[in-house]
This record gives sequence, C-alpha cells and structure tokens, in this order.
Amino acid sequence: MRAVEKHALVRQSVLTGNMRVLAELKLRVFGLADQIDFAIGAYGDDALNRIELTDYAWQRASEQYGERYDGTNTVLIGDTLLDIATAKAAGARVIAVASGSTSASELSTAGADLVLDDLVDTSKVVNAINAALLG
Repeated sequence: MRAVEKHALVRQSVLTGNMRVLAELKLRVFGLADQIDFAIGAYGDDALNRIELTDYAWQRASEQYGERYDGTNTVLIGDTLLDIATAKAAGARVIAVASGSTSASELSTAGADLVLDDLVDTSKVVNAINAALLG
C-alpha cells in the first residue's frame, strides 16, 4: 500500500461489505489505515449489494478530487469471487489475490484479469496496477 500511494495517479480506498467503522478498525489494527482514503470508499452501510458500491466510491472520489472515475480508470484488488463479480459488473479491471479461501484457479476462471499469490512483492503489485490501468 505504501508503494502504491507514491503513484500520483492512484487513489487508494476500500470497497467492502463491511460497515465503514469496521473496515477502518480492521485496517488500523494491521497498520494499513494511513494509506487509505476512507472518505472515497464504499461500505456495507451504503448498500447491501456489493455490486452497487462502485457507484458510491466513484461519486465520492469525483467530489473529492474533481475528476471522473468509472470502470475505465479503476482497478479493484480482492480475494473473493464476489470481488471479481463486482469489478466485472462495474467494467473495472480486477487483480485477484489467492491468499484467502478461493484458489488461484477459481479466481482466474471467474474472470480476474490477473491472479497473484499474495501482495508481498510490492513492485509486482505496482506493475500489475499500472498494467491494468493502461489496459
């Protein structure tokens, strides 16, 4: 996350089924909150259907930064089939991480643009995001 935050064109936030307060708490516990712009995120208390959350995040980011956000300039990183479905429904690129309970094969079959084993190699993550943004 720290490596990505240095990229001038990247805005990092959260799109999650968790309520905002829980999302912030989880990321603070793991020391990741400082790199996240929670104000432009979208949360379970915005909508019950996660696929609807991208619109909330884009609206907030557009208001905050005065730029247009949509699927063409969005990369979602997730580890579930629902994360992939959300990205695909929004027309966004999706980098899947096989660090959860869903296998790399399942993530790939579901339509992930790229599947990584983990996020340990930050240069690999940054390169993947750049490649996804350049389409």
